[in-house]
Amino acid sequence: KLTTNLTTTRITVNGKLKHYSIDQIFDKKYTKLEFTTYSFSAKLINKLNEYMSLQGVIGSYTNLSLANNPNFLYALGRVHTKVMLLSNEQGDLRVITGSANLSIQALDENASQGENIVIVDNNQKLFNQWHDYFEQLWNLAKETKQPTLGKYIKPKKALTPKQLQNSIAELDSKIDTLKEREC
Repeated sequence: KLTTNLTTTRITVNGKLKHYSIDQIFDKKYTKLEFTTYSFSAKLINKLNEYMSLQGVIGSYTNLSLANNPNFLYALGRVHTKVMLLSNEQGDLRVITGSANLSIQALDENASQGENIVIVDNNQKLFNQWHDYFEQLWNLAKETKQPTLGKYIKPKKALTPKQLQNSIAELDSKIDTLKEREC
């Protein structure tokens, strides 16, 4: 029986079920995030980039906002893995894996998206295993032709001189109408 306070996202930290916010998952003590994800939210990427360096492999072209950034590579249809590796100069390590993409919707415990998130802290062996896998996926993505925004944004057909003249006349008319309303 479901209750109103049931969260469908389950977060396990070092073997214990926890309630973690996104800020707790991506603790500001970490200064580096390497990740693989199928999709992401630009809002979360921008937030994390305020206090840590990011490098990632993305499996979907649904969001191309990072297409021209060399720290992010796309590997269409070749990456569905979700793993996030956090580290810092003091040697703190965090491995995050599970079903959640790198997005607010997936990582917010209250979003009820039904994710499972496993977090393991300071396990060097596990971190190294996942880091080796990340590097393999990074190298695979480097071999994959990267998307460019221009390829996915279809340019409008150029206007003929007559169409351009008509568009300018239409804009002038709208400007005149607005000016009249202001008076």
